Amino acid sequence: MPQVSPRSATYALAALFALALACDLLWVPIQVSDSLDEILKAQQSPSAWTSFTDAMGQNVYLRALRIAQSKVLFDLSWGGHYWLVYRGFHAALLIAAIVLFVRALRVETMVDFGAAAFALVVLIGLHTFRGMLQEAFPINH
Repeated sequence: MPQVSPRSATYALAALFALALACDLLWVPIQVSDSLDEILKAQQSPSAWTSFTDAMGQNVYLRALRIAQSKVLFDLSWGGHYWLVYRGFHAALLIAAIVLFVRALRVETMVDFGAAAFALVVLIGLHTFRGMLQEAFPINH
């Protein structure tokens, strides 16, 4: 029986955490009350570039890239599957964050694996990370 390297075990544990959280995230509904205006603006905008440049002139807050992302995702929603596209993008960002975190670790021994497992639990348990998952807007910002 081949022995699993500590680095591979770390990636396997991260994949388990990431997939479990991403699957759970897919059940979060999109918050329509605060984001309906953005979705309607994305629908009416001719392009992502127009959405970006229009948002650059706002005085309230400067989040122009979020508006452009909303437009791109709206255009990618195949036949009106907005929930799937917006939540899928959110889940992909979650998975990317965990994978990039594990990639930055230098796991070479089983002691390193234990420390990495603890670090993953701390990362996922942080109140700031939880806030990323509870975000119900179309684009997490």
